[in-house]
Amino acid sequence: MLAADVASSSADAGATAGPGAGAGAAGGPPPPPPPMMLPVKSAVTALSSSLSLSSSSSASSSKKPGLSLRDLIGEKQPEMEAEADLSEEQLKHSQLDLPRVQCPRCEKLVLAVNIAEHANSHSSEVVPGLFLGGMRNAHNKIELTKRTNVRHIVNVAEEVENVFEDCAVGCECSNGVEHNPPKVPHGAPAEARLFIYHSLKIKDALGEDALGLFDSTFQLIHDAIERKEPVLVHCVAGISRSASVCIAYLMRSRKWSLKLAFQHVRSARSIISPINWFILQLQTYEQRLAQTMELEGFHGQPSLTVADVYPEGTRFISTHIVPPAPIPFSIPAAAKQPEIVFDSEAKRTDSF
Repeated sequence: MLAADVASSSADAGATAGPGAGAGAAGGPPPPPPPMMLPVKSAVTALSSSLSLSSSSSASSSKKPGLSLRDLIGEKQPEMEAEADLSEEQLKHSQLDLPRVQCPRCEKLVLAVNIAEHANSHSSEVVPGLFLGGMRNAHNKIELTKRTNVRHIVNVAEEVENVFEDCAVGCECSNGVEHNPPKVPHGAPAEARLFIYHSLKIKDALGEDALGLFDSTFQLIHDAIERKEPVLVHCVAGISRSASVCIAYLMRSRKWSLKLAFQHVRSARSIISPINWFILQLQTYEQRLAQTMELEGFHGQPSLTVADVYPEGTRFISTHIVPPAPIPFSIPAAAKQPEIVFDSEAKRTDSF
């Protein structure tokens, strides 16, 4: 490691640790680091404390002409490694005292401070029988069968495979390949399949026909719930495409405004953030529904705007959107949205 790199690491560690960073050196255990970063944090803490020399040590080392930071680290490396090991052990013990709660879905004990993030790793039940999630949930057979009892899988992500499409009822494979019993033959009836797939795949991008998707998904979701056959709607991460479908479903089934439906879905899954293009199409869908039914919370103007989802200060990449394709009904001029800046890389994680 170069001297400049070490100096930078030390400065970063000092900024993170704050005034109490020296607690470990004084005898008490240092505060626990963020989850999943114990080894790195321990090493950085050890490095910063080791380089925080006393005035006497600094004076002593200054008497050695030509002593570089690299040499100094080399001399103290065994001592630093021992301190790093000690700090990590202390951190492990300190975490034993942190409160934990049991996840109602997987029944694992999770740190209380991490329970919201952990919940979003599962699919989220929007209303009884309707689950919203991502690829990881669609590819987790235990989640699908034992935890949610899903029967229908609505895949709206162009880039995600239907992994268990060939699984027969009772198949115990975990990867969609090693079938036991053997995979169902092509053309087998739905009753013979473990899951009934509905592939309505679109891109998470400008110009996609989300309006058509809202119409085509409503009836199949509605019918499955009526038959008490749970449905999972998923995209890549359960943030944009699948969230938009669930919002549209609630608008029509519950006769809610866009804003009320959005708030309900976000209360079930806190990470949802449809891209701007889908928000605009949800506004159009709201106007369309308002012509045939009375929507709670709708008063003629779009009840939710892009600025409501992405407040001022959100970093945008500027590419201007084009007007949506003509729709077979009119929208009052006052309700039309002016040309806005489209965020193709919104502050979200639907691409991982």
